[in-house]
Amino acid sequence: MKEFDPLHDVENNRLILDGGQWPSFHGAEVQDLSIWRGDVRPDDNVRTGAVIEASFELCALREPYIAVLKFHDCDAINLQGFNHQNAVYDLVFEYKARDSYSDETPLPLPIVVTFERAFGAALSFNCFRIEALQKIAVGATELQKLLGALAPELVSGEFVFATVPDSRLGECMQLSPLASFREKEGMTLVLSRDSAEKAGFDCAQVFRCITLGVHSSLELVGLTAAVSSKLARGGISANVIAAYHHDHIFVPSALAGDALAVLQEFSFHSERR
Repeated sequence: MKEFDPLHDVENNRLILDGGQWPSFHGAEVQDLSIWRGDVRPDDNVRTGAVIEASFELCALREPYIAVLKFHDCDAINLQGFNHQNAVYDLVFEYKARDSYSDETPLPLPIVVTFERAFGAALSFNCFRIEALQKIAVGATELQKLLGALAPELVSGEFVFATVPDSRLGECMQLSPLASFREKEGMTLVLSRDSAEKAGFDCAQVFRCITLGVHSSLELVGLTAAVSSKLARGGISANVIAAYHHDHIFVPSALAGDALAVLQEFSFHSERR
């Protein structure tokens, strides 16, 4: 049976390499750990195994950074002793032997993943895919300071995106849109749901607005990307409007609570550092 090679077997491994090499996880600290239970609906032919996402601060490197890994289709999950430090001796991968199909075609090999405990968390599980997500610099950059001070706030009410031709613009401006933007196809309006319904617009897609309380420069690089990427990893779409003082994120109404919780994690992680 072949040995597990992170440089070959971890998807997008280049995102977290240290000078072109797989980084050392000796002495790493598990800063963040999330486990999604998966989704099994036989009637809809949906069978998605549990997903684990972990952020490791690689403290032993000459230039430490945080590596974020995602483990897909997990089972046999065993977690013990999660605490304020969660230092590991190493992160170990190995393939596990498995039988073949009836025609003797080998079954896909599961990967046994072990967080070897030094202090705090001990975790082991099987998975079928490992994906590198990103490398995050350690140190309080301007962007990281802003992310730690996002202060997301859920705005009351629901909103609808609508488009109108210029011929109806005067009429529709009486609906007091929250925002507007001119496109070549017409004027896009962000309306309260009540106003949109009264005006006869399609309200099949309804959104809530989360305003980021932090004051950000229009020239700042990375804030929108960081926020939208974090929401995307939670399966939440984000429509961002950057105004002069604040960013305003429109998310599906049904997922607004989840989206707010995801954005509040930025401040939680900042406090832990």
